[in-house]
Amino acid sequence: MNLEAVKNISMQAYLQSIGFEPKNQSGNRLFYHSPFRPAETTPSFAVRPKQNDFIDFATGKGGDIIKFVERYHNVDFKEAVQLLQSFDGMVKPESFSFVCHQETKQPFQLKKVKALDNRALLEYLTERKVNLSIAKIYLKEAYYNTKEFALAFENDLGGFELRNKIRKFGTSPKTITSIKGKSKVAVLVFEGFMDFLSYLTIKNIETPEFDTIVLNSTKNLHLANDLLSNYAKIFCVLDTDKTGKKAFLEIFGNCQKSKVIDCSVRYARFGDLNEWLMKNN
Repeated sequence: MNLEAVKNISMQAYLQSIGFEPKNQSGNRLFYHSPFRPAETTPSFAVRPKQNDFIDFATGKGGDIIKFVERYHNVDFKEAVQLLQSFDGMVKPESFSFVCHQETKQPFQLKKVKALDNRALLEYLTERKVNLSIAKIYLKEAYYNTKEFALAFENDLGGFELRNKIRKFGTSPKTITSIKGKSKVAVLVFEGFMDFLSYLTIKNIETPEFDTIVLNSTKNLHLANDLLSNYAKIFCVLDTDKTGKKAFLEIFGNCQKSKVIDCSVRYARFGDLNEWLMKNN
């Protein structure tokens, strides 16, 4: 699927595939509860189906479907395109009439979390070149809403980071995940669990060499600052995009500079460690 075809993927269909239905209509716009604010009660996110674009009135930000995926999944342009290329488009927008429309969509609900054994999820991890026996130590499979499922990575407060081939999201409460390593001399810092599992796969180890912090989002970095100050060395295995570089600079500025090491120089031509693993298996 080329870039033009990706841009033409229906915003309405994609939103429906990740669990969002329009709540009302005004002129040529369909209004949704914002995907960026799960607790929202008044729809503030609008889509123009004909133009295939969106605007988030709460922030004034908008754009095409690629911009939406970048922001919703917290990824860069390249990974957003890759996510959209994997969208099969089988979910189609339903005809929309507010005269007889009844609210039937259930809010997000985590149904079940169990040991990882789902064939589709294991195949997804195989595509990402992650060692399955290692993945099963740290990941579970979660079922939500009706029949949807995702990989589940637990954080320190019992919430889960959820990810499948189409979607990256999570449950509350949101925070970092800290993992004990073989040594407390240093700490490894990752943005997400896929890079953490890629590191273990590359090293072919089940336990990290050093204590590890998975941020689960760079927005959680402030929650890790006090922990990071306790280590003699901080190995930052972050993404190479603007968000990753900004997080590194924040760590570099908050801690003694001589002990902060940027490991992304080893995979600088790639978006993150998992992309390096996939291309250099």
